Amino acid sequence: MLHRTRAEQVLEIYENFVEKFPDFKSVCEAGQETIEKEMESLGLRWRARNLHKLACEIESRHGGAVPKNKNDLLELPGIGNYISSAFLCFSKNIPEPLLDTNTVRIIGRLFDLEISDSSRRKKDFETVMRKILEFGDCRHLSLSMIDFGEAVCRASDPLCHECPLKLSCNFYRRC
Repeated sequence: MLHRTRAEQVLEIYENFVEKFPDFKSVCEAGQETIEKEMESLGLRWRARNLHKLACEIESRHGGAVPKNKNDLLELPGIGNYISSAFLCFSKNIPEPLLDTNTVRIIGRLFDLEISDSSRRKKDFETVMRKILEFGDCRHLSLSMIDFGEAVCRASDPLCHECPLKLSCNFYRRC
């Protein structure tokens, strides 16, 4: 539900959705049209279709249990690298790199790596993020980086002078 949508917009819809549909079976049994109607205010109807397909697939092929390894997750409809990594990181505490707009920006600026639209798929960014995750709890590190990128290491008007990483940051040195 968060794809291209801010958390504030999703919260109430998510809470109502989970109350109505507490498991994959209930989402699958509700039918695609019902799920689309429940999520229509978020836009992007394909999300609702993917969610319904995903729920049915998990229910039928995995007995209602989400797979616990990356390859099985990637075979599910609508699940790509980021979602599979996020699931493993946040629900299983497995150190999978989360490369999103914020984490890529931080890594690129700190380590002087060129940032582009495809940076999330580049091996050098993944390698740096994997190294970062070796230093502690991957859940906290990943969430902290996402929040830090939004609050301090922002895309526009970054707060470089307030940044606790400024002495190690290549981007700061050039400012």
